[in-house]
Formats: sequence, structure tokens, C-alpha cells
Amino acid sequence: MEPLRKQLRKQDSRPDDEGRHIQQALHICRGHFKDYRDSGLFGKHFGIYWWDMHMRGSKEYGEIVKDYEIEVPAQEARA
Repeated sequence: MEPLRKQLRKQDSRPDDEGRHIQQALHICRGHFKDYRDSGLFGKHFGIYWWDMHMRGSKEYGEIVKDYEIEVPAQEARA
């Protein structure tokens, strides 16, 4: 497990066990819920909260661009 953890630390922008920040390429983080029902946000706001999409990482380490193509089935397209 430790070799895998070391590799992930090299690619991640979150703090590692010693509080150092590990870098990753610039990318869009999609919107998502965060659950603070147990621990509380800042220790005092309890509940489930929506985090909107935002940018993460550093352009210095590259840039990830994703493009999606969506196909609608013929029956749904007529509705």
C-alpha cells in the first residue's frame, strides 16, 4: 500500500499526512454534496451542503479537458 500512497501523493493537490500540498493538473471538479451531519462544517454548521463545480489543481502540472457527447434515444427525442 505504501508505494501506491506515495504515487498518489505525487499526483494529488490535497495535503498529505504531514500537511504538505501535493500537486495535480488543473481540472474541473464537478458539483457535489458534502455531508457534515456528524462533524459539522467549521464545527458548528451541521447538515448536507451542495458544493458547486470549481477548478482544482495547477496549470503548471498540466490541464485536463474533458468533452462529453450525449446521444438521446429516438423515443425520448420526440417527447
